[in-house]
Amino acid sequence: MTVNGVEDYDEFIARLQKANGEEYAKIPEEFKQETQAHVEEATAQAPPVVRNSVQQEANKLYDKVDETREKEQYYTPSPKTWQEFKRSEMAHVNQALNSLGKLVGKSATNVKENMASRLDEVMDRTTKVIHSFRHAASFLHREQKRIETESLEMNEDIQRIQKNLKEIQNMMAYAQDPEIQKKGEGILEDTVEMMKNFGEMYALSQEPSKKFRPFRVAEHMEAAKDAIHKTRVEMDTYLTTAKTAVATRSESVLKNMIGKLQKAAKKGRSFMTGLKNSISRGIQKGKDAYSAISKMHLALVLEKEEPSKLEEVEIMKPENLQRMADDMVEKMAKAGMTQAEIEAFSKNFVKDVQKKLDAATKKPQTQEMTKENEKIQTR
Repeated sequence: MTVNGVEDYDEFIARLQKANGEEYAKIPEEFKQETQAHVEEATAQAPPVVRNSVQQEANKLYDKVDETREKEQYYTPSPKTWQEFKRSEMAHVNQALNSLGKLVGKSATNVKENMASRLDEVMDRTTKVIHSFRHAASFLHREQKRIETESLEMNEDIQRIQKNLKEIQNMMAYAQDPEIQKKGEGILEDTVEMMKNFGEMYALSQEPSKKFRPFRVAEHMEAAKDAIHKTRVEMDTYLTTAKTAVATRSESVLKNMIGKLQKAAKKGRSFMTGLKNSISRGIQKGKDAYSAISKMHLALVLEKEEPSKLEEVEIMKPENLQRMADDMVEKMAKAGMTQAEIEAFSKNFVKDVQKKLDAATKKPQTQEMTKENEKIQTR
């Protein structure tokens, strides 16, 4: 559904998720065309000073749209940029244009009277339009920086992994134990294969093809970058101790660290292979990436000694729950509630939370995720 030529948000999101590479590439231009049509409609009967001021800011936003698209083409697509741009920034722009249009737009009545008796209001609404355009332009500027920064961080992780591989090769030259030699060769093979698969995925993410859906590819690339980073961190950590073992001639410690490095490399290779295959088989059909991403999360975060615990879920820690409860009760006491009132509220609150948790666990997507998690933990 469209209002004043502006596409509905839900309709846009559905289209964004289904868009292939060629269709996705057209979205920024559509933003400009849609916005320009709205500008012309909202300022159709406005005096030149209002019309020109609004148009000038609109043009600046269009430049930022073009710059952001260029960043995507140079690095990788960022559908979440356009999703948030539509949801927040363009919503504010369109609201401001609608407000101004009521006084000086194409369908406005009594425009001359409005300009005479409501001039302050016309100018206030014009200022709000200008502010909304500038805010939207600032958002895109920040997104450009984010896209660039994430790419630089990714390259830093890759370079660090390559450096780590050279250090592992040096350790293999030092070690006399055949088992260390064999594990070292496995680390090199697994890591090289992981990086090869990542490189192929990155190339696919830059291809404006009818075959691939950028929204789904971006989900996979985000998971792949996370896997690269986690592998780099694990390698850095274990190599620090391994280098100390070499310096102190402690071959038993070196053997232990090489074993941990081998596990990290295998996890990285296994997950990256799965992601690449997922892109090759399913992304062009719009297949959701959540199951693959949940696999990565489990493979790279779960501690094998305690497979039921996720360290990243901070809210599950008892001390954090206690802190939250203390804060809540203290605020209720300060608000003037009696102990009986607090206890009554607490009972109802717990029941309500339990209902919402039960409802959340019954969602089809959540059930599919947890079933997949159970399979992985069993393996």
